[in-house]
Amino acid sequence: MNLDNFYISLGIMWKGMLGIFVVIILIMIIVMLLTKVSSKNSEN
Repeated sequence: MNLDNFYISLGIMWKGMLGIFVVIILIMIIVMLLTKVSSKNSEN
């Protein structure tokens, strides 16, 4: 096993994991905003 390739793959992996978490957080924020907007509209 080549250690240099392992370190390169770790660099690629943490960038991919960071991207996944950013997308999940964005989806959570969008859902929370849509819930607040729709609850304000249903009150009127």
